[in-house]
Amino acid sequence: MRDHFVAHVHAEGPLPTLRVGRQPYGLLPVASLRDWHPAGPGEAKAVTLLHNLWRGVWLPSPVPRIVPGLADPEGTLLEILATDARVLEVRARSMLGNEYVSWLWRFARLGLGPDWREQVVEPARDLLTALGLGGPTDPRLSLAVFAKQAYALGTPLLDGPGEPRADRVQAYLHALAAVGLRGDAVPVSPGDGPVPLFHRLLRAALIAEHSAAADAFAAEAALPAATEIPEPELVDIRPHEVTRVLRRRLAVPVPGSTETVGGWLTGARDDPRQVRATADLRAFRAALAGLRDALDAGLSTADLHRHVAGTLGLAAHRLDAWITSLATRRLAQLTAGPPAGVHVGGYGWLVDLKPATPPQLVDRPADVPPEVAPPKLPVAPAEAGHVHAPSPAQAVTAAVLRSAWRSHGGDDALAVELSSRRVRLAEQLLDGVRAGQSLGALLGYRFERGLHDHPAGPWDQHLPLFRGLAPVRAHRVDPREDGTATVTATVESTAGVDGLELHRLHRAGALDARLAALPATARAAVGQVLADLAEATDAVADTLLAESVHQLALGDLNRAAAAVDAASGAATNPPELHVTRTPVTGATVTHRVLLVVNVDDRFARLRQDWPAARGHHPRIAGAAADALTAVLLPPSWRVFWRLRWHAPDGVTATPWQPASLDRMQSAAIDLLAAPPHPGRPDDAELDRRIALDAWGPLRPAGVGPDWTLQLDYDRDPGWPAERISLAEFLHAVNVLRDLYGRSRPVVAADLGPDPDVPPQVDESAKAQADETWQTTRQTRTALAALPEPDAAGWDEDVARQLLDAAAGLGVVGAVPPPPRPDGPRAVADTAAIARGELDRRLVAHCRVIAELQDRTPCPPGACRCDPATDFDRPAAPPARRREAQIARIRALLGPDMPVFPRATAPQPAQLATALAASDALQGGSPHPVRRWLSRYGRVRPAVGRLQEVLTSADALGAGGVVQLPPTVRVAQLPYAPGDRWVGEAPPSAGTEPLSLVVVAPGGIDPTRPVQGVVVDEWTEVVPAGRAQTGLTFEYDAPGAAAPQAVLLGLAPEGAASWQPGSLAQVLEEALDLAVARAVDVDSVGAAGQFLPALYFPTNVNESTTTTDFVPDATLTPQGGKEGL
Repeated sequence: MRDHFVAHVHAEGPLPTLRVGRQPYGLLPVASLRDWHPAGPGEAKAVTLLHNLWRGVWLPSPVPRIVPGLADPEGTLLEILATDARVLEVRARSMLGNEYVSWLWRFARLGLGPDWREQVVEPARDLLTALGLGGPTDPRLSLAVFAKQAYALGTPLLDGPGEPRADRVQAYLHALAAVGLRGDAVPVSPGDGPVPLFHRLLRAALIAEHSAAADAFAAEAALPAATEIPEPELVDIRPHEVTRVLRRRLAVPVPGSTETVGGWLTGARDDPRQVRATADLRAFRAALAGLRDALDAGLSTADLHRHVAGTLGLAAHRLDAWITSLATRRLAQLTAGPPAGVHVGGYGWLVDLKPATPPQLVDRPADVPPEVAPPKLPVAPAEAGHVHAPSPAQAVTAAVLRSAWRSHGGDDALAVELSSRRVRLAEQLLDGVRAGQSLGALLGYRFERGLHDHPAGPWDQHLPLFRGLAPVRAHRVDPREDGTATVTATVESTAGVDGLELHRLHRAGALDARLAALPATARAAVGQVLADLAEATDAVADTLLAESVHQLALGDLNRAAAAVDAASGAATNPPELHVTRTPVTGATVTHRVLLVVNVDDRFARLRQDWPAARGHHPRIAGAAADALTAVLLPPSWRVFWRLRWHAPDGVTATPWQPASLDRMQSAAIDLLAAPPHPGRPDDAELDRRIALDAWGPLRPAGVGPDWTLQLDYDRDPGWPAERISLAEFLHAVNVLRDLYGRSRPVVAADLGPDPDVPPQVDESAKAQADETWQTTRQTRTALAALPEPDAAGWDEDVARQLLDAAAGLGVVGAVPPPPRPDGPRAVADTAAIARGELDRRLVAHCRVIAELQDRTPCPPGACRCDPATDFDRPAAPPARRREAQIARIRALLGPDMPVFPRATAPQPAQLATALAASDALQGGSPHPVRRWLSRYGRVRPAVGRLQEVLTSADALGAGGVVQLPPTVRVAQLPYAPGDRWVGEAPPSAGTEPLSLVVVAPGGIDPTRPVQGVVVDEWTEVVPAGRAQTGLTFEYDAPGAAAPQAVLLGLAPEGAASWQPGSLAQVLEEALDLAVARAVDVDSVGAAGQFLPALYFPTNVNESTTTTDFVPDATLTPQGGKEGL
């Protein structure tokens, strides 16, 4: 038996694992135990015992299985997952021998019933008889008295405390394997600390080997042998009787020698008289030394721990390993001889197969024609149906949620309802949580609003009742030293209801008494609001549950955990919901709308309708913006307003007289860069210029300084169609200003599909900024040099010219007042204000230069900037240089000044080809893009502003629109002949095109620099003509799985060849063995009384071999008591 166990009984299988690709397969020898032919009487008894244990104890054991209709499927699943083929925990149980119990009661003078032995032995006798072990006498174990409870051993298995160390394990293996170690001197403990269980087991085994060797040596040497059982229950109890315990047997002298038996066993290992007697002892020592050497050669303590735990299971519940050992031995015998070949085939088992329940039949509905359906139709089962989800991931989520609900027998906790109303409600509440509110407070607001807005209400008088029952609480978390925390809840406010807590109280029935005391109408209203509160709470719970399952199905464990945390009330923001988002599949399209020009001679002719004297209007620095504005606004000579004067008497007034905008000598950019105008007479820059002009050349004779000027910007009904009122014109200016202000300048990357085009530097922008800076400094210096009105050298005309220049620089309020008696003082005060504003702008300009040069700004009034070296930084990145020049101009002319630097297309030929094919892209017509702008202008505010500008320019007959019609063309990049514009047709498969809608007055030449703005840009996914969705069916599929084992089937001994019956028998028993592997000690019923089959004697006085596990349950530093 010993040799068979060592050679053929293996906890982890006798053969190594085979891997095919990434799939591992176990190699398992199998044979039919029923058809086994024993080699002798002893083996026949062993096979009979194994067969009886297997069929009578192991297979009927209540092994946990997942089957439909389980009352506690979670508990069963946890029980299955908790099982392991290796020992995970070691427990010990006390046992008292029958003889010991009899003498114990006799010494205690307590009487036992006459049939107490029968009561003890009868259950065991029935089991042994069933196992074929019954006989005329009862075995010693069947007479023993076992304790009802076992206690767990807390001692480490290999070494401790802490992680096992190979050197410490090697140390006690070396001590136990020592040749000179006597059987009565085996060390109790390997050192300080808890005694490892492995050491206890090895020590007990070594003492047992010494005992067996001592008896064998006594028999060979004709010494007095022990006549009693080697481990008697009673030691030196009977009168005049000395019990021959191991210590005394080892002390027997050897005839003809001065040595004792113990000395001979530990000394002369190769003495011919001891070879047979000490063979097992020497083999055991060699095994200890081999294990020590294996650790030294690299065997890890983790592997050793696994092997020791598996070996312990062989003595407890691993009956399958003993049965497999027979096939393993036969396989070894077959492979020892000449190879005879093998048969290769596949196998599988079909289990739990049962006929389906016949469907219930009902009559065909009366409105269904006979040719459509038969007279009887089957009723769909309760589990029938499907879910069609927008995506496969959502279908998987629906399947998991449905399966969870079905597997729990329709438990409402997993009955998820994700209707659109409930999802919107949950989203609203979760948005509030993300904004910093607690879910309880949000539900409380909803509850209170429900009471207030109830059709039969309001019921605000009942709010104090519910606020007192469920006040809003704050929670404080105090960490402890042991890693846990204390949560303290304090009332934060009684001015609101914690809706979540109120819902819990309502579910628990804690509100029933309070609700019963309310009037019937109020009770009904409160019940309805509480039902709505429950609906809202359940909607949030369902949505977060679905989100966590959805993220888990996608493999995003972090987002799944975040949803679970939010659902459990953790102090974390709930994630954005993805489970309800419909994924859009298709082609990604980028739309970009541009308003651009090539500034050339054509625009110079257009600007002849507008004053363009640079010295008088320095804001002309924005040349491109001025040109584009001049195109999109009507000429100034067509813009009129009316004016008249009223006498001080309030009766006399002059007739209305018209005046045109060209009198103001303002450039188009002047009007655009000024602050927005309300379209009626005001005190803005334009109004002050109009008033100044009116009190000058336009003032009729006889109108004195005390008369009052009245302005009217609205249209005179008698004007011709080509004349435009100032109010209409100012509206167009405001619309264009809004378009410029909400757009960004065009850069090179905007003229092609590649967003990573290096930025370009516009040298002309620096020149414009330098000229603007020079004009600003000159104007400021001249204003500072003005004398006081009453001082010599004062010239009001010069002061007015300087103020007009300052107004041209965008200084609000710099337009001089009309000539008055007090005019000089008013002009001087205005000049001082304008000089201060220019000082501030020069300081702002200095800060821009300092930021560009990465230095500290100059002190106010002491600018040290050198225009030759400081106004640019060639070593800086191009984008930074470009933005710096724009910032310089805006610092000097105001933040609303539109500045459009030049940009050159990175691939001008490609862009020119695409623009030339604009009509072809639109199907041969130039009109679809106009329709596209109109449609997108309703949903894209920026496109709507451009559409309004174009409409206004067309309606007012802007000069540029008449002479240079603003062409609207499309380009699609990359372009290929035959392409259709993605604004009208879906993109080609596999492409991600860029759609350029280019509004260019007079057309555009992409090979030359362009200037303008990016009106709008967005990326969208054009849905594909076909979308991949997910369809989920409820289908009770068979639990089929490929066996991950290669069975080495062994035919019965003596069979000439395999027969179908014998092969089927081997496979059936292999399946039964698989079930037997799930059996543990707790599930073998009455046989568990005698398992595990590891018994250790204990003697309180240590008079004989002792192994006491009781101290290991408390982990005392001394370990257990062991001795002889």
